[in-house]
Amino acid sequence: SYDEMIFEQIKHVLTITQIYHLSIIEEHSIHLAIQLMNLLPDLITLKIHSIPSDETTTFTFEEFCTVAAFKSYSKIAKVYIEEINDTNDLDYISLLCPHMKFLQVKRFNINIQFCLRTFLKVIYNNNDICSIRSLCFDVSI
Repeated sequence: SYDEMIFEQIKHVLTITQIYHLSIIEEHSIHLAIQLMNLLPDLITLKIHSIPSDETTTFTFEEFCTVAAFKSYSKIAKVYIEEINDTNDLDYISLLCPHMKFLQVKRFNINIQFCLRTFLKVIYNNNDICSIRSLCFDVSI
């Protein structure tokens, strides 16, 4: 499949050099993002279009273990997201990038006040992501 081909190409590139920045320009499943991040442990920057808001998203046991391990080895400090479609999107980002220091969101397709209130509560109540230092949002008036 196309995804398998991409993973094989990435593995080949990793034999030559390290990859520090990942930009996913199309909307893909959270499962693909987890696989990519697991394959690229040296990432420091993640740029994604959006996280698909699929209410039926469930994780396999292997994915759950992978996500749980991110807390110990994830180096992603800068996260750029084109659009937020659901308050859970920020939860996923917080889970996948627990050491992020910078978050930039270009567009909110939901109520920004509610989304930010929820996200700030998560930051306040969770010591694992208290390292965030900068939040940048493009807000249209």
